[in-house]
Amino acid sequence: MFSSSSCAYNHHTNFGTTEKWVASEVNIVPKVLGSLLTSVVDSVFSPFTASFDALYYDEAYHPDHEYLSYSGSRAIGRSEMSGGYQAIASIFAIPIETVWLPLTGLVDLIYVLWIEDNGSGEG
Repeated sequence: MFSSSSCAYNHHTNFGTTEKWVASEVNIVPKVLGSLLTSVVDSVFSPFTASFDALYYDEAYHPDHEYLSYSGSRAIGRSEMSGGYQAIASIFAIPIETVWLPLTGLVDLIYVLWIEDNGSGEG
């Protein structure tokens, strides 16, 4: 579980490993420590798992879950994890996703400007 962030949970892979770990029946101390470790891995792979969700799931975790910038933080906020586990997962998610921001922000900008159909089209 700790070596891969490809675990799907609740019809999404973005932060799926962390959510699946938190939903498990593991005792509280290992669950807290494990959620710290899984959130680091999920944070690092968040842009890729968010892309996977957008491409391969008809209905991703949330209908507006199209953009890569801070996708992990959005997944955490919309998750079924309790507030305490959301805070634990955010400890690493926010700084790591900020490091990713130059790349994910550029991808989002290109997507918005050239790919997205915003409904104001022709015809």
